[in-house]
Amino acid sequence: MTAVLTYADQVRGLQGPELLQEIAGLGEPAAAADQVRLAIALSQTHQLYDLVNAQQRLQRVLSSDSEDARPLQTLARLLAARYVEQRRVEDLLDRQNQQLRELQRRFEQTRDQLEALKAIERSLNNRPADAPALSTPARRARNSGL
Repeated sequence: MTAVLTYADQVRGLQGPELLQEIAGLGEPAAAADQVRLAIALSQTHQLYDLVNAQQRLQRVLSSDSEDARPLQTLARLLAARYVEQRRVEDLLDRQNQQLRELQRRFEQTRDQLEALKAIERSLNNRPADAPALSTPARRARNSGL
């Protein structure tokens, strides 16, 4: 158990190529401790596919009756619960990011509409002052003395 926890602490600091190399180095483990190690490493990528794979690895440990799996099952349950919560939070974050993008798009549209209205207002205000007003038939009749 201590070796698995030490491994979790070590892999927590890995990112990018180092993390992928570590995952590849674990291969397709058969031992329960190696399954838990692989699950821990996979969870560090923050990719949905890897997180699902990590949960499957932990489920194998939880459903195993082998001697090497029993001491790790409590840790596997704890990690499985954490990964479910991590998936929920990441799904929520994805939805919020999508909503943010939609709000930004609507903001841009509104800003563009406002700019168009401002341009119309400026064009109306920049009209020459001595431009003759449009005459209506009633105004023409009044001006002609009728």
